[in-house]
Formats: sequence, structure tokens, C-alpha cells
Amino acid sequence: MSLRSLSGQIELNASAEKVFQYFTDTDQFANLLPQSLRLRILRRSARHLSQGASLEIKTSLFMAPIRWRLYVQSFSHARHIACLWEYGSFFSLELNDYFESLPKNQTRVTDCVLYRVPWGPVGKGIDRLWMRHRLQRI
Repeated sequence: MSLRSLSGQIELNASAEKVFQYFTDTDQFANLLPQSLRLRILRRSARHLSQGASLEIKTSLFMAPIRWRLYVQSFSHARHIACLWEYGSFFSLELNDYFESLPKNQTRVTDCVLYRVPWGPVGKGIDRLWMRHRLQRI
């Protein structure tokens, strides 16, 4: 398996505190991801994410149901959250979100995603043709 990475940034017109609260509120998860994923939380250890919190999530990909487990590995209030997303033992990715206060009550959110692609050369092809683009949209 080879390790891949993606990153992106967005600037929002709200304080880092408010943006962080929104990002860590599990009731808002469906609003953070494309509607096409049909995200549904099956189980959660807490409404607001914090270190050690976990979620069991069901999504849909090409109309096939997929169950994810999310674990919060690291948490620094209004600054950083690191989550591990697992799809069984088949696929996992690590998502790091960084929250940076900017002038005029704005916030920059930087996403960094690390993931491993299974299946050797076949997996690399799937990643190049489909997976990477899909993750970037999300």
C-alpha cells in the first residue's frame, strides 16, 4: 500500500471558536459533506467531538451502503482536530483540520488528509482515476 496526501483551505466569515464548534458538532456533519454521500450517524459517543470521541457513520457510494468508524485522535480546542476514518480493515484515512484566526473575525480552515491505497498498481490506478478526485470534492 502506498501513502497518499491531499490538502485544501477555505476562509470563512466567522470566528475560529464558532467555526470549530460547527465542525465538531455531530448534528452538523451532514452539512459538511456532499449530500450525494447520504451521511447518517448510526451511533455516537457524544454530540460534540473531543479527544477519544467516536462515531459510526453510514454513507452511500454508487447506491451501495458503506459504514465508517471515526475516532478523534487529537484535539486542541478551536485550533486542531485529528480524526481517523476506518472502513473495516480495508481502507482508512487520517483527517487533520487546522483552524486559524484571521483579521476581521475570519477563520482559515486547512484540511490535510492522509490515506493508503490498497491493491498495489490497481489501487494506484483507481486512486488516480477516481478516488483522489472524490476525496478532493468532499
